[in-house]
Parts: sequence; C-alpha cells; structure tokens
Amino acid sequence: MEKDDVLHDALLNSYRILSPRIYDFKKMMYTPGYAGDDFMNVDPYFISDKKKKEGICLSVKGLTNGAVAVLYPEVIKKLVELMDGDFYVVFSSVHEALIHSSKLCSLEELENLLRTSNSRMTFQKEFLTDKVYYYCREEDKFIMLQGSLKMLVTTIRMDEEN
Repeated sequence: MEKDDVLHDALLNSYRILSPRIYDFKKMMYTPGYAGDDFMNVDPYFISDKKKKEGICLSVKGLTNGAVAVLYPEVIKKLVELMDGDFYVVFSSVHEALIHSSKLCSLEELENLLRTSNSRMTFQKEFLTDKVYYYCREEDKFIMLQGSLKMLVTTIRMDEEN
C-alpha cells in the first residue's frame, strides 16, 4: 500500500469517527451539550459575511485534535463554497482551525490574531504553528504565509472513494 493511500484511508476513517463540525463561539460558551454544526450534511449551510470575516471555528466532534478536519475529504471543497472562494486558515491550536474569507480579511489582521492566541495558550503541547495558511482554489494548494513571504505547501487531494 502506498503512503498516500494510507494517509487517505486514515483521513477517511477519522472523518467517520470524528466528523467535522463548525462551532459557534457563543453557543460553545452558553449552550450545555452543544456539539457544533454538521455543516457537511446541511444544504444549504449559510455563513454570514460577518462570520466569514471574524472566522468560523472548524474542528471535529468533541473538539479534540480537530485542526486536522481541514484535510478531511470534501471539507476543502465545502469551505470554498461557504467562503465564496479562497480562504485563510489560522491554526489557533491542535484542536481547531479558524477559517476566514480571503476577500474580507487581511493577512496582517490574522497574523496578529494568531500571535495573540499563541501567547495566551495555556498548554504548549496544544501549539500547532505560528504561520497563517492560504488555500488557493484555482491551484488547489495550501500556501504558508508569513508577512510578504509565501511558501507552497504540498497539494493535498482527498477525494471521496467512489
């Protein structure tokens, strides 16, 4: 079995066990038992421009090690649809990824957000990265950003099995 096949199977299995969710920060704080929104299976799922700018919290059911959800099969495609195009990814910890519309946010704002988030992190083991990522729909690639520096990150294609 090839390495890419193993990765693909692992992500598919993770998707089945810990499905991706979008979490609303207010509901997380004030609604006991809130388990996030199953955005992959709700059509249409709507996100306001305000939330696209503020960022949506992508994780998995249970909010543990959920940053990986951005790599799950079909999630990128759905995020492109929800964000009306390209988007930024801010990994605020290993547990979640904050997704922001590239049309409504600046890289500088998001780098400041990430710096603040990382400086307030209680447990260093939850730290994931100090970089902001950009997903380019046209190229189907993640690009790691830092200021004006851009680095191409390996293309990840995780199409659902036929």
